[in-house]
Amino acid sequence: KREEGEAVAQEMRDEGFDAESLELDVESDASVGRLAQRCLSADDAWGVPVPDILINNAGVCLEGSERSAYFRSVQVNFFGALRVIQALAQAMRDRRSSCIVNVSSGEGELVYLCSRLQELLPIVDSVDELCAVMDSCIDSADGGEELAFGPTPSYSVSKAGLNALTRILACHGTSSMLGGGVGVRAVCPGDVDTRMCFLEDKSEALSPAQAALDIAWV
Repeated sequence: KREEGEAVAQEMRDEGFDAESLELDVESDASVGRLAQRCLSADDAWGVPVPDILINNAGVCLEGSERSAYFRSVQVNFFGALRVIQALAQAMRDRRSSCIVNVSSGEGELVYLCSRLQELLPIVDSVDELCAVMDSCIDSADGGEELAFGPTPSYSVSKAGLNALTRILACHGTSSMLGGGVGVRAVCPGDVDTRMCFLEDKSEALSPAQAALDIAWV
């Protein structure tokens, strides 16, 4: 929420940092495009700098296996991260010392997926091919195919897709959209005590501050 983001930015400013909160809807090409335009117009009064570190942390975790859950999960958790990366790729590449961290999840491990996806995702070799696979997962949910196991299968599938995206961008180096000038990593912080956490007992869940340390270390 904008108010929460601005409150955090104000705390950082109070500690002497130059911080600004911007509203971003990763499901919207227009919203992501506006953010990219601001980054590319950093010399203007309304611009913000191109990030040295991009952390793709926006996410949803939805219960159920209906198509609507798959559509929203894949659009936010997978395509949302990809939209932001594509929008900032050239500018980050030009800086030649940038890093992208995709916040994934242990639920995105292949063991939670159906055998078809377990075999397919490790051999997908391009972003376009991966996007086609993720779109097909949404369509497969319409047909009742069980793509993953547990109460939040669409979350598992979307995070497995994010892991595959990280692998493709990191391994293809100069041939990827990032041109080899940007490091790409993923981190799975585990259960974190946020609104997305479904655990009844959150006593062993990490606090957001603890999870942030893992991301900063990566």
